[in-house]
Amino acid sequence: MQKKKDGGNEFGLTWTQFVLNVCLMSLLATFYSFSYWLLDFQAEYLGTDIYILFYAQGIVAIISGYVNLLLYERLGLKFLVIIMQSINILAGIYMVLV
Repeated sequence: MQKKKDGGNEFGLTWTQFVLNVCLMSLLATFYSFSYWLLDFQAEYLGTDIYILFYAQGIVAIISGYVNLLLYERLGLKFLVIIMQSINILAGIYMVLV
C-alpha cells in the first residue's frame, strides 16, 4: 500500500523547515534585488558609454551562465545560489563604500 503524500509535500518537509526555507529565499531575493538596483544606480554615474556597459553586462551574464552549468552537477542549486548571493553581498558592500 502506497502512503499518501501530504498536499504535494514531496520532500517531507516539516513546517519549521518550510518556514526557514521561505525566509532564506525571501532574504536571498531581497539581497538580489538590492544588488541589481545598486548596480543599475551605479551604472548611471560611471561616466562611460551606456552601450559599453550594456554589452559588458551581457558578456558577464553569458559567462556566468556557463559557469553555473559546469558547477550545477557538483555543487547543486542551493550552494550555487548561496555562493552567488555571498558574492553579491560583498560586491554591494564594496560599491556602497566606494
